[in-house]
Amino acid sequence: MSILPFQENMAASKELVQAQKVWEQYGYKGEGLVVAVVDSGIDYTHKDMTLSDAAKAKEKWTQDKINQKFAETDVNEIWYSDKVPTGYDWADKDTNVIPGTKGSPHGTHVAGTIGANGDDTKGGVEGIAPGVQLLAEKVFSDNGGGAYEDDIIAGIEHAVTMGADVINMSLGVDAGYVDEEFDPIQKTIRVATEQGTLVVAAAGNSAYSTKNNITLSSLKPYAENPDIGTVGAPGVSPYALSVASYENTKLHLNALADASGFSVPFKDQTQFPASYNFKVSKVLSPDEPYDLVYVGEGKNASDYPKGKTDYIAVVKLLNSYSTVSSIQWEAKRAGAKAIIMIPPANWSDYTTLPVTPTAAPTASTSKAAGEALLSKMGSLPSGEYLSMKYTGDTWAENPAKDTMSYFSSFGSPSTLDFKPEISAPGGNIYSTIPGNDYEVMSGTSMAAPHVAGGSALLLQALYEKGLSHSKKTALKAKIALMNTAQVVEDPRTNNKVPYSPRVQGSGLMQIQNAIKTPVIVTSKDTPLEQAGAVALKEIKGNHTHFELNVEALKNVDVKELEYTVYVDVLTDETETKEFDLDNDGTLDSKEYLTLTSKRAQGATSLVNGKVVTHTQGTKIKIKPGQEKELDVKLLLPRNLKKDAFVEGYVRLVPTGENSNAAVPLTVPYMGFYGKWDEPRNIDAPAWEKDAFVGYTALWDENSERYPLGYNPYTGRFSLNHIAFSKNYILDGIYPSFQALRNLDKTEMYIEDQSGNLIKNLGDFSEYTGIPWKFRKNIMSYGDTKYDGYKWDMKDSSGQYVPDGVYQYVIKTTLDFPNAKPQIVKMPITVDSVAPTVSDINVTPKDGKYEITFNAEDNASDFNSAVVYVNGQYHEVPLEQKSLTVNTEPKGMVILAVDYAGNISWTTWGDQSYNKQNMAIQTIGITPTAGLNQTKPASISAWAYNRVDWTINVRNASGQIVDSSTVKNEHALKTKWTPDKDLPSGTYTISADVETKDGFKVTTTPKQVTVLQQ
Repeated sequence: MSILPFQENMAASKELVQAQKVWEQYGYKGEGLVVAVVDSGIDYTHKDMTLSDAAKAKEKWTQDKINQKFAETDVNEIWYSDKVPTGYDWADKDTNVIPGTKGSPHGTHVAGTIGANGDDTKGGVEGIAPGVQLLAEKVFSDNGGGAYEDDIIAGIEHAVTMGADVINMSLGVDAGYVDEEFDPIQKTIRVATEQGTLVVAAAGNSAYSTKNNITLSSLKPYAENPDIGTVGAPGVSPYALSVASYENTKLHLNALADASGFSVPFKDQTQFPASYNFKVSKVLSPDEPYDLVYVGEGKNASDYPKGKTDYIAVVKLLNSYSTVSSIQWEAKRAGAKAIIMIPPANWSDYTTLPVTPTAAPTASTSKAAGEALLSKMGSLPSGEYLSMKYTGDTWAENPAKDTMSYFSSFGSPSTLDFKPEISAPGGNIYSTIPGNDYEVMSGTSMAAPHVAGGSALLLQALYEKGLSHSKKTALKAKIALMNTAQVVEDPRTNNKVPYSPRVQGSGLMQIQNAIKTPVIVTSKDTPLEQAGAVALKEIKGNHTHFELNVEALKNVDVKELEYTVYVDVLTDETETKEFDLDNDGTLDSKEYLTLTSKRAQGATSLVNGKVVTHTQGTKIKIKPGQEKELDVKLLLPRNLKKDAFVEGYVRLVPTGENSNAAVPLTVPYMGFYGKWDEPRNIDAPAWEKDAFVGYTALWDENSERYPLGYNPYTGRFSLNHIAFSKNYILDGIYPSFQALRNLDKTEMYIEDQSGNLIKNLGDFSEYTGIPWKFRKNIMSYGDTKYDGYKWDMKDSSGQYVPDGVYQYVIKTTLDFPNAKPQIVKMPITVDSVAPTVSDINVTPKDGKYEITFNAEDNASDFNSAVVYVNGQYHEVPLEQKSLTVNTEPKGMVILAVDYAGNISWTTWGDQSYNKQNMAIQTIGITPTAGLNQTKPASISAWAYNRVDWTINVRNASGQIVDSSTVKNEHALKTKWTPDKDLPSGTYTISADVETKDGFKVTTTPKQVTVLQQ
């Protein structure tokens, strides 16, 4: 573990993207450019939100100039400062763009990364382009919640009106649709680009769609369905520059140190608003020494020193906990000022802890730093404490350095467009937050502002070369950044194979190289907004080809440039694992994605007719002002796995005598080898071996935990147990389904066994007027299934269907041009015949009585029984046909239930024990007093199955004065209105209930009074 003092050269994320090199070599810091931050607002009073004198001399907006511009807009925006000249709170409809106490610090953090102008040798933040002006387009309310489409569009349009050169959008919706009509924000991004503004957007933080911890067999994606991308909208717009996240080299932390210089870094827990005052770094006074006391796991009062206060408790967790709040409260009661918590072995270093912000402030450290601290404390004489002071900022190695962030959203969209397009540091980024404060955050939200700042530096260079603020300039900047990005090798492959282009795009942004490159490479005959990469879409045969246009700029001060061209051909690495996928006791083999790439063995790549590999290249020479073509052919081996991605990089490496004048160039490409509409749109039904997690199934309202047909004791399904009766008290079955892909249309209907349409249920167009677009489930967010239409066992004319097996059909169409629909069918047995009970026997046994019976069903199988013995309720376990009771049975009623919900009532012996609850669940009558023509009694009752009801009203002599009948209903909802001639007085209401097999009960009479007006 390496702990280093806070120095400017440790501002690691700027180093990773060459920002400081640009400042030093070219003097560009973004002066004269404007970057809009469409986010949660900016605290423009932050001490780091300033402009240097050099930047002020070139600023696009002075207070005088902008006041004239305000006249052109529809809102009453105001001037804030030279650094943040204006903006607007579109969410709260006011001019206060500083986040309130409930507002998010997110936008200020993003703004700091783009263009803060602080002193990072003193704990401040200097952004990628500290000379830019920032626009605060606030689209998130101070009251919390998400951003509204209209507000985001207004913010983008305002930014364009205010002359923004770059717009940063660290927001989005996972697994986005590429569709301007469906997502008008994408249209606004196009219009902004056409006005000369480059739009940079976060790719999203949901890794891959099937990421979950549900079952061992589904921890990795099935190789047969590689459409796991979650890259977000609006970044999927062809005009946006979509940014993935790379891990920062260093972690910005705080530290404690003793007099000898021994230091312990710690990470504040910053997941709470500042009002909680929960940061340990804020709680500790820098000039005050604190004793450190080891308290083990700190769960008990006896772990802490008696009578001591204002010390720092050192806790070492031995196990994982869903919360450590009880430890925090114990420490607070014991007088601890703060807690330094050492994570258990299976937690990451400097982890985000499951804390409460209302108990003792708690920070995390690393396991190594924690052990060093415990060793130091343990070496002291008994009774002595290690005394340490808070020393402020420090840097530590990021354990995840040199990797793409685990959370960064994969591509591609369902359209097979190339996304994400570039990477930048987004893991563990230190930046500004409101209130002159700072915080470390992670996300593609943090990566995007690196690219927004880098774009400003590049545009500054392009403007100085005479290019105008235009669509062409903005898109050339996008291509230059993509061309010159550094391809990231995957450490999991010993840095021998790059990360997939669907993970890193074109690679890690290199701003200096983007400014320096004398050559631009584009995909030929491709719109400029998409020309920095090649989207091959479907690769239907064993070969494919594409052409690249190599253009050397005219004002390059060399006679000729030479590049060696290499081609990487990659596909997804897979592995085969064995699991008992259908719980039949036999292991099944399944191929999984490892989420790494491999080189496609046997693939051949030719560039201009010459065979090249990732190590063997061919040369291309080009003079300033020239254009040349690279014809790239890929020949795929016949044994290459179908329905898999084929992707890679065409790399141009400068060689020859003028190589110092050039930089490496890369064009990524990506295509799907096979038919894109063949992998499953939704997960297979849960009983099929190929089901991923088993959320595609049928349910009724009683099947809360397990779907119909599933036996939790065996882990298996019986398809004829997926059944329903029109006699059942519930009113139908409904499906759940797991969307594995972005769907353009989802239709549901019922078929009979011959495939005839019985009833069309719908395509969810009742919500929006067009079929609802179900996006793929993002399982890491607990988003695992959708509901569908309920079927009530009726046909399209409203009549109950005959008993038999039907199919609940889910027909889905992928969001991809000309995609063929896919069909998933789930059987449902319609069964209205109750099970039969026979051979009832009572056998004395060891002082008790064993009751046995036979129960059979014609279609859906006997499920369970309730046996009333002498009126007492006894539940029989699932599918069992016997029970033992202590009392000799005199009379019995056996309620046998099948899997469809039909119930039969079979009597045995003395029936005088029978009660109303043997046939009905409940009956209620209200009101019961003062009934008359204008005040009737409402009668509600529920039976276990459809029954015939006869409601009888009797007078005080027991004579029936009124009667009514309701046939074949499991729920009774009616009213009794006394006849106007009925005398005032006391009456009773009861119901005679008869089941379909002739069992009868009468409900307990309910007394009511009639009071005629």
